[in-house]
Amino acid sequence: MPSLRAREIDVIETVQHTRAASLLVGPARIYSAFGENSVGWVLLGGLGALLDPARWWLWLLGALAVVVAQFASTGLKYVVRRPRPGVVPEADGSFVLRGAGGYRKGADGPVAVHSSAKSRLSFPSSHSTSTTAAAVVFCALLPALWPLGVFAVLAMGFSRVLLGMHFPTDVLAGYALGLLVGLAAVILVY
Repeated sequence: MPSLRAREIDVIETVQHTRAASLLVGPARIYSAFGENSVGWVLLGGLGALLDPARWWLWLLGALAVVVAQFASTGLKYVVRRPRPGVVPEADGSFVLRGAGGYRKGADGPVAVHSSAKSRLSFPSSHSTSTTAAAVVFCALLPALWPLGVFAVLAMGFSRVLLGMHFPTDVLAGYALGLLVGLAAVILVY
């Protein structure tokens, strides 16, 4: 029976070989850059604070929740230490998770990698974590945006798989962690 890693690599390859994949790599890179280290979501919280002065502090607390989600995800990566999909195992089956260059673009490994990262660690997806937390806290402030929030979350998760940066279970774990942090923030603030 194939390992979970092998089955998930099959899923990534299937996504990367769809007709639309080549058209979506560019937009996926741009969207992923927006979510890098939660910067785009924190800036969005700052913009909300400027545009909604009556609730400025709620927007900034929402941005803080996104930062907390980012730190929680990064900390969990160092506990789990799962290698990214494109990391090639050594001859003995182990993975080198440190070293120069981090995780670079290329097709040398088991999947095509269309982006890069400083870390070779994969689980959970920090992009998915912070995007989900942002969607929860910001959509709590503007409930009419829920459909856009759901789309933003799903699109970020898809982009991470398409770019070869994460396994599907990394994305799902990121969704769960982001939901947990986002809901905790909403419950504490409201």
